[in-house]
Amino acid sequence: TKNYFDKIFMDTISDTTKFIILDQAIHPRDSYIIKKYFYNGKMIIVDRDPRDIFIDSVINGGLSYENSKKQGIEFCKLQLSQREHQQDNEYVLSLKFEDLILNYKATCNTIESFLNISNSTHEYINRYFKPEKSAKNIGIWKKYYQDYNLSLDTISELMENYLYN
Repeated sequence: TKNYFDKIFMDTISDTTKFIILDQAIHPRDSYIIKKYFYNGKMIIVDRDPRDIFIDSVINGGLSYENSKKQGIEFCKLQLSQREHQQDNEYVLSLKFEDLILNYKATCNTIESFLNISNSTHEYINRYFKPEKSAKNIGIWKKYYQDYNLSLDTISELMENYLYN
């Protein structure tokens, strides 16, 4: 598999290409297999407060949830199963979405260190990702707390280690 991917990428890149970035090439729950597929692969997992994931799913129609402890438990089962095998190591770095926004510079330094690159490699700062624009997606669960308090309280209890406070 490594040879196959290497050939595909080598046939499609130019002499000036330094990096190939793939969006969601491997699901975060399968991060432990990164070295099976890529010779020099590294994976950055950006996770988000599960309460915001829950509310985002509700308001954008991805999942249909009612306000109940049972629904909170079901949501947590799914979320925890997706995080079950995630482990940071020399090939995998886990970050908080909220830190990427609220502590942008420090988080960029962490990414640069993990990828072993200098900050001069970061050519298009704020062109594609604008922390100030994304800040509106932090803590959205608070706006909906009254409507989903039972589910959100359950999520807070069962996924305490994944909350952003």
